[in-house]
Amino acid sequence: MTENTVARSRAHSHISRRRVVQGAAWSVPAVLVATAAPAFAGSDPNAYPILLQTNTGYVPNPGESQQHIELTLQRQDNNSTHDIQIVSVSVYFTQDNNGQFKESLGVSNDTSTWTYNAGASTMPTTVGGSGIAVFNPVGGPLVLSGSSATTLDFNINRFESIEKIVIEAYTGPSWSVNAGYEVVPVKLKK
Repeated sequence: MTENTVARSRAHSHISRRRVVQGAAWSVPAVLVATAAPAFAGSDPNAYPILLQTNTGYVPNPGESQQHIELTLQRQDNNSTHDIQIVSVSVYFTQDNNGQFKESLGVSNDTSTWTYNAGASTMPTTVGGSGIAVFNPVGGPLVLSGSSATTLDFNINRFESIEKIVIEAYTGPSWSVNAGYEVVPVKLKK
């Protein structure tokens, strides 16, 4: 064997320092990622859940009798360990300018979960006036956990528009974090 052949043979048989460093560089992130995962990866006590709403469109019913409107509230499961507590839903509306003023509000379907709070509500005193309809969970605050949801199906007689819906809700330790919000529903065409 010649000297060049032996040198080439040795070069192919050993691992260079560059290859060792490259291999180490790839293994370090994998080790760091594996050790960074929390002991209970499925829950995060520092994350707060999100309350989502759907069914926020409505069709106005001037001059007509009751029309029911549905509002669905759902807790989005984002690995938070906290539940959401819903205290009230307030609907800000305007009475129509047609026909006779008529006070008529109420829960349409699920009266075992929601109730109309006449004492906290403000009814319009004139045709075309504004009012606030307040709905509360029956028996106190309604608690949503996991991905659970609730639907408030209510009716307002002879309304022109719904300006906004305000959801009062809390989460976190001792219900200390405000999880409520305000939504402006979409006015749909008949």
